[in-house]
Amino acid sequence: MKLSSFFQTVRFRTILLSSLITILVTIGQMIYVSNNTFFFSRKETEQTFMRDHNHVIKNIDNYISSLKTLATKPSNEIGIMNILRTNPAELTEQDKNSNYYYIQMFLFRELMLTQENCESIFLYSENTAQYYGISNTYIIRDNDRYYDFSMVTKDLTNISYDKPIFISGIRKSGMKIKPLSNHTITYMQGIFENQKRLGAIIINLDSEIFYQLTTDSKIEPYDVFYLIDQNNNVICSNDSSKIGLPLPIELSKVTAHSFINEDKLVVASELSELTEWRLVTISETNHIFGYEQSIKNSIIVSGILLIVLEIIAVSFITIGLMKPLTQISKNVSDIISGNLGVRFSPVKGELGELSMMLQTMLDTINNLIQQIYQKEERKRQLEVNALQAQITPHFIYNTLSRIKWMASIQQADSIADALQSFSNILSYCMKSNDETIVLKQELEFIKDYVELMNLKVLNEIEMLYDVDKEAEHSIILKFILQPIVENVFLHAFDGSEYYCTISVKCRIVGQTLVVQIHDNGKGISPEKLKELFNISVKHTSSIALKNIADRIRYHYGTDYGVTIHSELNKGTNVVINIPYIPDQHERG
Repeated sequence: MKLSSFFQTVRFRTILLSSLITILVTIGQMIYVSNNTFFFSRKETEQTFMRDHNHVIKNIDNYISSLKTLATKPSNEIGIMNILRTNPAELTEQDKNSNYYYIQMFLFRELMLTQENCESIFLYSENTAQYYGISNTYIIRDNDRYYDFSMVTKDLTNISYDKPIFISGIRKSGMKIKPLSNHTITYMQGIFENQKRLGAIIINLDSEIFYQLTTDSKIEPYDVFYLIDQNNNVICSNDSSKIGLPLPIELSKVTAHSFINEDKLVVASELSELTEWRLVTISETNHIFGYEQSIKNSIIVSGILLIVLEIIAVSFITIGLMKPLTQISKNVSDIISGNLGVRFSPVKGELGELSMMLQTMLDTINNLIQQIYQKEERKRQLEVNALQAQITPHFIYNTLSRIKWMASIQQADSIADALQSFSNILSYCMKSNDETIVLKQELEFIKDYVELMNLKVLNEIEMLYDVDKEAEHSIILKFILQPIVENVFLHAFDGSEYYCTISVKCRIVGQTLVVQIHDNGKGISPEKLKELFNISVKHTSSIALKNIADRIRYHYGTDYGVTIHSELNKGTNVVINIPYIPDQHERG
């Protein structure tokens, strides 16, 4: 066949037309894929960029929040409170010296030793208008000899019963001798009794701690960052020359993230609602989005290779695309209709390869469907595993500490009981990965849990159980009772001096298992009650109850769940409704 004749054949025209269509489609796909890839990758990068900022701010907020716990220690010390209540006119010189020594040793032992980056700590007495202080290097006795109290005295005007905490911006250190650093942050918290201010605790922090908190997080090394106080002054930065100076106006106006300098720089800002501080970072655009050029090059090379392979494939397929095509078309139609069980008959040639490719693709789809199903089952199993870990290391630590304390003052009996209960709890948590458990075993777990929790309270709480014999052998979800009982211990009897009880009542009503947990505690206000199932409220009680309700709805449907009835000073009643499922092993 002459070459000119070949060009006139249907075969050549079919190959040419198919190749042109394939090329155009591939180019269109390349443009679509590249545009979407750049859009979504850039969006994800920007979100990651902002999440890193949020992570840094959270670290700083957590550190500031930890100071609140530290600053409450003087309020819990009887000796300190007695000194703050004392009329200065009634004190002898020896009493004053004794008070100085007592307070300074308390500040050193309980506060200074726990804060590595603390420059100085002062206790202010309202009655004497006197500061009792200690620094990281020496004791501060005279008011003005070692420290300039003018700024601190001014800060005291910001402390009231309604606003007990004041956090300053960055300022020059008030230490006159051997300051820990040039700049400090002052944390001040009032000490009140019957809404009357008795004094205040003042903690002066080295600003270097905030540099550490920032650089220990996810700030990239090529970023320039500024931590800005509420007065728009730089607290810390990897440009140390800017510390203590105002942030430039063009940067201070950034509220989220934006591009400046002809889109060559990305500026991002994150605000702390706790301190009103902001983290501002500046990054070069080519550092953040430098991967885009690599992706573009890869798409172009892949597209060219794909076009070449497609042209070759179209040529071979067109030459032999005859009789087997009808069967392939029919099988594909069956697949589109939802029949994923079809099998492609083996044929020779290119169509045979296509048949095998389609069969492999169909097998892959079936395997992926099976994998998705298995992943969902695994996800449900992980939920149970996560719930089994609800007895936190903090609880384990407190429990063991309590047992150790008991061992030092008693002989052995109560300790043996406590250790047995604790062992039972650990065994229950680790013995099985099943999502469900017999109600009787869950109640035994609750009894052991309550016995340990009673070690931590002064007024022991009594548990009352009223369980139908048939209900004992019901199948329930694991760990749906313990969070409720824990909430009762944490909130219902706070400060109570009366007889405290928790009653658990289990009944079978028709085909429904009804579990009621009632306490005679202080109850829940209507406003608080509305918040318990509100997903926007980040509270331990709300999270626990919503977790239980979601698990019940997930496993049994929307006809089942958790309801709460409560009145102030009259207690709280929590009702759980789930289907009654008898334990077949127990019946057998």
